[in-house]
Amino acid sequence: MIGSDVKYQMLFNAIDEGFCIVEVIFDEDENPVDYRFLEVNPAFSKQTGLIDAQGKRMRELAPKHEEYWFEIYGKIAITGQPVRFENRAEQLHRWYDVYAFRVSQPEDRQVAILFKDITERKQVEKELSLHGEIMKNISEGINLIRVKDEVIVFTNSKFDEMFGYYSEELIGKHVSILNAPSGKSPEEIKQDIVDTTNKTNEWHGEILNIKKNGDHFWCNVDVSLFDH
Repeated sequence: MIGSDVKYQMLFNAIDEGFCIVEVIFDEDENPVDYRFLEVNPAFSKQTGLIDAQGKRMRELAPKHEEYWFEIYGKIAITGQPVRFENRAEQLHRWYDVYAFRVSQPEDRQVAILFKDITERKQVEKELSLHGEIMKNISEGINLIRVKDEVIVFTNSKFDEMFGYYSEELIGKHVSILNAPSGKSPEEIKQDIVDTTNKTNEWHGEILNIKKNGDHFWCNVDVSLFDH
């Protein structure tokens, strides 16, 4: 039978998230000013870029580390209230998703920190936000559709005006809500678009659409694959 200490060590070594236990250091006025790494797991260096951190203080490794990190961990050490948050560590050039909680006795001022580098996700969110702001102001109707299930994930104001919907009425709906019966069946049109975009990444043609009020209208449509 495997003992609890062995199980802990196996989990400690196996997880791909960064994990560490720190001792929060306070000044004479009980303000958190630093913390010392007591334990770090093997994924710690990959997630932070910090080498040989165990036994060292954060200000030794990153002197310009933001004050809010010390304040958050200091509050957890004092109150014992766990916290889940996202923050950027500027000197490490990374964003983190963090869950931190107090361990050991309150007077030990020790906090366990489980964290994951989410810098790539934050960059994608920033790019999508930028694309969204640009597309909102384009004078042509634009919508984005998730390829795997053909669900609408974005519409700009011109598109909403064309179809007579509010954006929130379309987001999450299947694209078929916009298509009226025409000479070609929806499946034929879909297959034509899929075949063409798989070859050239774009499709151009006319589709008979239906507005919210039931009116039908033909529309020139340009389909492009959007990678994100």
